[in-house]
Amino acid sequence: MKTDSAKYPLGTIIAYGPDNKLATKLVVSVFKNPGHQEPDELHRWITQAGDVRSDPAISAEVAEFLKRHGVKQTVTHDRILGCPHEEGIDYPVGGTCPQCPFWENIDRYTHQPKKPPQAASTPKAGRNDPCPCGSGKKYKKCCGR
Repeated sequence: MKTDSAKYPLGTIIAYGPDNKLATKLVVSVFKNPGHQEPDELHRWITQAGDVRSDPAISAEVAEFLKRHGVKQTVTHDRILGCPHEEGIDYPVGGTCPQCPFWENIDRYTHQPKKPPQAASTPKAGRNDPCPCGSGKKYKKCCGR
């Protein structure tokens, strides 16, 4: 019977870019044991000369990095997963990257527009309910006129 530990060290390969077509940053992480939230090893490759995924020199470095750390299995995503700039370093936490406006209203996993948040609906006051304005009167005798 195979255990999860047979897959470790596990490598993850994630591409980031200014939009959903061009990847300018590749992040490779190594998780040595199951259950770790943070990687044991991490390396970033960044390029401004084309797509980082199609650079043969970077591909060779990634392969060597994974081999050096004894990675048994790799996991990757088939899409670019968002902006290559780092929140809290290159732009404020919770903000939008000024260099990558493409991602502002795009879900980074589906690449579909994000749905606007639904406003919390407040139930309508019935005519005999207390008025929501706080007057203490019935709605029909206050704001419901």
